[in-house]
Amino acid sequence: VKSQSADVKGQRRVEHEEAKSECERVTYRLKRSRVPLRFQGSRWECTLSDGSVIEADLVYRCMGGSPRSEVLAGPAHALSVDGRGAVVVTDTLQVKGHERLFAAGDVMVHGKTSEVKSGWSAEQNGQLVARNIQRMVEKKPLLTYPEGIVGDGKAIPSICVVSLGKHDGVLVLNDFCLCGTIAAIAKWAVEWTLVGKARGRPLATALMGMGEGAMKAFFSPRRTARAAVTAI
Repeated sequence: VKSQSADVKGQRRVEHEEAKSECERVTYRLKRSRVPLRFQGSRWECTLSDGSVIEADLVYRCMGGSPRSEVLAGPAHALSVDGRGAVVVTDTLQVKGHERLFAAGDVMVHGKTSEVKSGWSAEQNGQLVARNIQRMVEKKPLLTYPEGIVGDGKAIPSICVVSLGKHDGVLVLNDFCLCGTIAAIAKWAVEWTLVGKARGRPLATALMGMGEGAMKAFFSPRRTARAAVTAI
């Protein structure tokens, strides 16, 4: 049994090294060739700028996307959009030219902040939109973004949490960067509280509320900085 276990571990080690070597080789080719990112048919082929082709069983298209504003592009709405197709909004996150329409998240562009699109920033957009809809019903002045979330002169704080394995990760908070086990624990904590809040768990909801409050109170940068949160 010990011999078989050693053989399995040895084989896994060899496979790991082979996979690592191939990833390094392909990555080098990608950097050298500046891939135009064209995928053809069902064969998942990626044609490089030098004419060579990389075939893959599975492709993750992690190169961003375009705002899905097509549903709002008809003559009934005639919305104002930028060159990427993002819906242009005012400081109150109302669609420009349509005061009874609001837009939040990836579909819109807010010129004053030009924030990086993420789940965190979309949630902050949504909070302001919800408050403004309520204020519109109550005939109160609408809040502006991001002042209505973090106060005057501040931007939404930026946090990015990326997992690099079970015990490794990267945590970026505004201009601060932390790598290693603590970042991995932070990643787990973010996931646990987000999922728990979505499921209506009181403890997770309370912790998320305290965490968001602390982030906005102590880590909101001045307006000159861009901000977002990402959990991958």
